[in-house]
Amino acid sequence: MDTDSSAYAAAMDHDADAVTRQARELDHLDLRTLAEVLGEIAAIDPSRYEHTGPETSEVIARYTRRNRLVWSALVLAHEAGVPAGVGVDPADPVHPVVVYIELPGIGQLCWHLPAHQVEWDGHSTAVKYQRIDAFRRDNDGARDPWDGT
Repeated sequence: MDTDSSAYAAAMDHDADAVTRQARELDHLDLRTLAEVLGEIAAIDPSRYEHTGPETSEVIARYTRRNRLVWSALVLAHEAGVPAGVGVDPADPVHPVVVYIELPGIGQLCWHLPAHQVEWDGHSTAVKYQRIDAFRRDNDGARDPWDGT
């Protein structure tokens, strides 16, 4: 190998090492963030204390927050390379959606969540992307989409 080739190979190895280190740092950051979100879930989840009712406004608010955090944990797990996904439990018609996270070396976590309350409206793929384009145009920072005005 000539000198130029050797220098190029060494630079590429160095770049590959830097990318690998950066990826590991990001994975560690993602895992740390995932751990924080899982801690938040554990702190507020009424089901942790075997809640069976009544459904007070405080309990409903806690489940709502928990469910949002569970979806966030699913995304964080995916980003960190932790096996995770969504399944269906046909035996639970009220909460048929199941989010799974497989913590490496620790074990599986899962939460039952309510199904989406609105049925599919029959849109095509083309309409879906037209709606995305419209949403992006409407939400360029000019207005809050949840404002209703």
